[in-house]
Amino acid sequence: MARFQLFPARQYRGGHWRGAWILEINPPEDVPWALVLAGLFLGNTAVFGELFPMGIAYIAALRAVGPRESTLLPLAAVMASTIWTVGWWPALPYILALLFLGFVQLSATRLTQAKKLWLVAALAAFTGKTLLAFLLHPAFGVLLTGLTEAVVGTLAYLIAHALLHGQAEHDVAYRETQWVLVILAVTAAFDGTILGISVRLFLSFFLIAASARLGGLTVSVLMGSGLGLAGLLLGESGQFVVLTVLCAVLTGVLSGSPLGLIGGPALAALFSRGGIIDGSVVRLAAISLGAGLSALVVPSRYVRHLARVIPGTPSFHQRQASYTERIRELLNERMSEQLTVFEELAQTLKDCNEQLVATQLHAMADVIRTMAEEFSPGVRLTGSLEDQILRAFPDADFRSVTAIYTSDGFEISGQRGRCCSDRSFCKEVAQLCSRISGEQTYTVLHRRCEPSRMVCGFKVGPNPKYRLQVETAMMARSIVSGDNEMVFQLSKSKMAVVLSDGMGVGARAHAESRVAIRLLQRMITAGYNLEVAVSLVNQVLLLRSRDEIFVTIDLVVVDLHTGRLDFVKIGAAPSFIKRGRDVEIIHNQCLPVGILSQIEVETDRRLLKEGEVLFMVTDGILEARRHVEHKEEWVSRMLQRIDHNQDLKELAKQVLTRSIAAAHGRVEDDMMVVAVKLVRAAEEIEAYRRIS
Repeated sequence: MARFQLFPARQYRGGHWRGAWILEINPPEDVPWALVLAGLFLGNTAVFGELFPMGIAYIAALRAVGPRESTLLPLAAVMASTIWTVGWWPALPYILALLFLGFVQLSATRLTQAKKLWLVAALAAFTGKTLLAFLLHPAFGVLLTGLTEAVVGTLAYLIAHALLHGQAEHDVAYRETQWVLVILAVTAAFDGTILGISVRLFLSFFLIAASARLGGLTVSVLMGSGLGLAGLLLGESGQFVVLTVLCAVLTGVLSGSPLGLIGGPALAALFSRGGIIDGSVVRLAAISLGAGLSALVVPSRYVRHLARVIPGTPSFHQRQASYTERIRELLNERMSEQLTVFEELAQTLKDCNEQLVATQLHAMADVIRTMAEEFSPGVRLTGSLEDQILRAFPDADFRSVTAIYTSDGFEISGQRGRCCSDRSFCKEVAQLCSRISGEQTYTVLHRRCEPSRMVCGFKVGPNPKYRLQVETAMMARSIVSGDNEMVFQLSKSKMAVVLSDGMGVGARAHAESRVAIRLLQRMITAGYNLEVAVSLVNQVLLLRSRDEIFVTIDLVVVDLHTGRLDFVKIGAAPSFIKRGRDVEIIHNQCLPVGILSQIEVETDRRLLKEGEVLFMVTDGILEARRHVEHKEEWVSRMLQRIDHNQDLKELAKQVLTRSIAAAHGRVEDDMMVVAVKLVRAAEEIEAYRRIS
């Protein structure tokens, strides 16, 4: 914490105090000095020469976007400035209203809610101030004055809140908007001259020229109109209004050229006097030229930051367009995934009995209704990370930066106006994202550098900590196994492994289990949660045949960042996690699908660490020793005796071989063993390899 020491410290020596007393001031480490400065000027801004509503509106806006602690210094500045301007006794109603806003506690969960809440608080403060002033000076004019202050204060509150809104989330331009607020406050408060030059007129021309540089004619006209209206409230003449409006129009029209920012205000000064050139016109032209030149020399990175958050600027439109384009891409991806679900359903139900058409249509309506409820892009846009990237690379000349938050983490797409010399810029962005995340490592997913077209595009996303190694060993009772398995990717950091055991053996069991896992894979990939997907698979299997037929579903979703396992077991055999010589058993709780019209789906969560192995098996493995009552216990003991340091492929083979040996070589049911292991992403493996 910073410390200002104003006097040397006293020290106790030889029984006496020596030296002067010390006075220490410990301000907060992140003092918003720009906000304090704005408070000093807004506190003495007089509307119609005798009203001071700006300070109350300003403090209310600060409370709406930040905590009370950050408001204390600006509050003290506003109160000190008001007392200095009008004296202690006339300032008393204002001071009490400001203290009310500074210390009242109001809670709001969202910024939009806080904006309305603190506007009501500001109006309450104006009402209390007016009643107190009426008690001190009972006159009807005091009430009219209070009403006028409330109206002007409401306008001031809305403007201040718009400028301070980015402070709540520390967006890319929150510092720049604070200084814009300071300039506006100085413009409103200071109506004097320096060297015969009107400070208010100079700053007004500067703001208009800067607005034209930001967004051309649209933004400059809005700024000029607002300054003209403010000038009338602050007691300026009609000539001031004419000057600001002319300056806004001419500078906006000429803003395509840097010289237009200088020449626009000068032309406005000339036209406002009807072409007559005298000493006052020359002085006015000098003011306008200086203001335009000042706006022109503002560093480009500050202009880019402001243009990104101010509506009406090309950068703001480009930002919104990039959001729209990215959302459109995501929606197209999701719609394509939804289409595969319908295609799979059509293929699955094409041979259904005609007598079940009514039932099928009803069930399909339920399917479509569920799809409508579950459909969502599954992402949200986040401007905070975008702003941090822009601030970290102020000279990068970004055309667009779009950050979205998905279930995997952040995904950042960007485009620059020029290519970097060593093509390493996107790696620097990935390193920055890794530092910001703290938990995930980010890498460059896609790079597109075209120096001839002056285009540098990139996409950065999380790089999973682990990769999934899967080995399968199986033995069929007949020619075709009724057991099926599938490994598929749900997202960049999540993989799914699913086993399905069809009732009986042979081709029909194989077909039914294959239908189940294919449809389950389509639906989960399309974004349905596990419970909904399994329920719909159950309905589809009921539609396929009036015969009693069922399949088991053994599904696990693996998080490649944390190693978390989410199990869904529907009639499936237990799974086993081998942790060295210890074995953990994950049991089944539900009946198979295809039996009941409604099933309860429960998930079970475990953690898989490096060096540990997950074994998923079908009931043919457990039934190898039919006479054993607790079949999962003998499988657990078998796994304990197997050396876990062996190759994963060999582990799967050993489990299958020992199970066949336990059945004395008689395979009464299809057998399948799937071994799953996490390996570091840096290790080179042949992922998803199969053996049979």
